[in-house]
Amino acid sequence: MFRKKRMTAIAVLLIVMLVTPLSAFAHSGRTDSNGGHKCSAKSISKGLCTGYHYHNGGSSSSDDSSSSSSSSYDYSAPAAPVANVQVTDTGAPYDDTGLSLAVNSKSIALDKPIVSIQDTNYISLRDFAQIFGYAISSDKKTVKVVKAKSVKITLDTATRKLSNDGKFSGFKAALIDGSYYLPLRYATGIAKAKISSVENSVVEISTK
Repeated sequence: MFRKKRMTAIAVLLIVMLVTPLSAFAHSGRTDSNGGHKCSAKSISKGLCTGYHYHNGGSSSSDDSSSSSSSSYDYSAPAAPVANVQVTDTGAPYDDTGLSLAVNSKSIALDKPIVSIQDTNYISLRDFAQIFGYAISSDKKTVKVVKAKSVKITLDTATRKLSNDGKFSGFKAALIDGSYYLPLRYATGIAKAKISSVENSVVEISTK
């Protein structure tokens, strides 16, 4: 009879040990007002717990740190807006200058804006021809700017080189959306004019 009771007591003790969480053995049984406590050095060495932990349904400090860490990695910064870069037909970046044009103090309406390429202002070939009274003729290889039956500018369409009287001027035309542009100072010189001022976003050209 005594042996039977002893076996029963041992069985009950084993059941209690199995259902009791390991963390319950990791401390002396005392918890703080939050229902948790720090692991002892002995418990940590046995692998029973780490850091501060709870026994009333709360989360341990290690869990908090891991969730905090994972949430920080989940954050994605918004992508920076991509600037709208304009490029010529040959890939060179350019900007609209917002400049207007006046010749002998008379405001000129331009069909296309004056643009800037590598700090050089360009005017469209057709605007230049219309302003200064030139005609334009072209074939597969060249574009010619003519006045009074005299060829003033020859543009090689393959290289965009600008020539005067058969000699390379040292300048090239730009090609934007199928239209040719001339360096503004170069074009002004061809017309025997000069840029007298650039004020308040107005380029003043004088032919006098």
